[in-house]
Amino acid sequence: MAILEPNEETLKQTADGYYRRWHFPHCSGSINGKHIRIICPGNSGSRYFNYKDFYSIVMLALVDYNYKFLAVVGSYGTEGDAGIFAKSPLGNNLSRAIKFPPPGPLPGS
Repeated sequence: MAILEPNEETLKQTADGYYRRWHFPHCSGSINGKHIRIICPGNSGSRYFNYKDFYSIVMLALVDYNYKFLAVVGSYGTEGDAGIFAKSPLGNNLSRAIKFPPPGPLPGS
């Protein structure tokens, strides 16, 4: 479940902030997953066992230019970032519902 569902205005403001602060144009957020080590839950099979040889849950987070969390998704440790993103409400929202502003020319071009 996401903290909030980013909308067009949020993504546009984030892209403006990335450019102002980091001089990185047309970036609407940074996303990454992190394995959080856990004790294996009972009767869970191998869902939590990851490729790093320990049990975990994955926190996938989208952040803005100021390290502020825009959205967080959690899943089993056995899953990869791309798979978690693809099946999450965040991934569905970003890939289908939100129309990103068309990119303008790159600065200095």
